[in-house]
Amino acid sequence: MSTISFAKDTDQATENHQRIAKRIAFILQDQWGVDQEKVSGKSLLKSDFGADYLDVMELIMALEEDFDIEISDEEWINVTTVGSAAELIADKIDRRYRFP
Repeated sequence: MSTISFAKDTDQATENHQRIAKRIAFILQDQWGVDQEKVSGKSLLKSDFGADYLDVMELIMALEEDFDIEISDEEWINVTTVGSAAELIADKIDRRYRFP
């Protein structure tokens, strides 16, 4: 596994996505003992960190609590990387603050 820190990511992610991704990295460190410096937006949640089903369910609950959102199974099914998790969370937060 190649390690790329967020500071070195070449993606043109928004500042909000970066902030969310860094918070996810902190949660991964807290829950799974993952070194934050080894987490990038391209990190695969299951294969790069050896997560099993229960690990992922606990991560989802931690993300929901931390970001004050709800994530359905249907929404999470396409999440495979830290970056895709950050994108989902950013979209949910954006939708929460949009005016109807």
